[in-house]
Amino acid sequence: MKRTLSSAVALLGAVVMLTTSCSKSSIILTPANNSNINAAMAKQLALDIYRSMSGNFKSSSAEGLKTNAANGCGSVVTTPSNSTTTSGDTTRVFTGNRVFTYMCNGFYNNGKTLDAYLLKDQYATEETGNGFKNIYRTNLDYTVKAKTWDYTHVDVTGNTSIDNYTSKLSGGNVTEWHTLKTDYVWESVIAQRDVLTNASRFVFGLVTFNTTIVNNVAGTAQQTYQLKGKIVFRDDNKMTTMFISDNGQYKTYLTDLTTGQVTEI
Repeated sequence: MKRTLSSAVALLGAVVMLTTSCSKSSIILTPANNSNINAAMAKQLALDIYRSMSGNFKSSSAEGLKTNAANGCGSVVTTPSNSTTTSGDTTRVFTGNRVFTYMCNGFYNNGKTLDAYLLKDQYATEETGNGFKNIYRTNLDYTVKAKTWDYTHVDVTGNTSIDNYTSKLSGGNVTEWHTLKTDYVWESVIAQRDVLTNASRFVFGLVTFNTTIVNNVAGTAQQTYQLKGKIVFRDDNKMTTMFISDNGQYKTYLTDLTTGQVTEI
């Protein structure tokens, strides 16, 4: 059992995804029309997924999936995460709380073999500096179950919500602000782990999403955009993203998850 769980760590941890980039250079969407906003959103979604799959973040849930940390089926590990860092003129305050529950209702489903987990994760980043203030919040609620005896495939269902706020300041006053809120629903997404490299990729599944974007700049009319759509994962390291804009237009993009390249199709 120790060997099996150890080999599953990389895969089970890699499904904590769609995290957003937290920096003052984050994408601010100020498009002239819905076509532009769709392209920008497709690119951002692709980069978020690519970063998470490439291991460019640290997953506490992956670290927690160890036999010496588990007390059995239903045991819970809660990990608070609070810190402050300063880089140049930017101060970042990180707050979060991760609740990781071991389950035995995956592939084996025998009440004793750890083959699944529940993850509830809330974290936020507030960054301030000379002329700006940004706040990024993410809530995760996932169920992950092994689909095969050797943990090479897992099934992911659940919800992700992302709420980003970026602003510019002048003399302590906000001169412009932008918000991007997205709710994702994971509808049985299948991830696969390479047994030699432990690298993970998505090979099947559907994620639906709803996005609201608001741009508010002093001296101009506030812009609000509503977008919804779906993401379909394919077995060739690519995904398709379909957007349905508030005026009923459809646009579909193909994203290469290896390179991040986005092409309209």
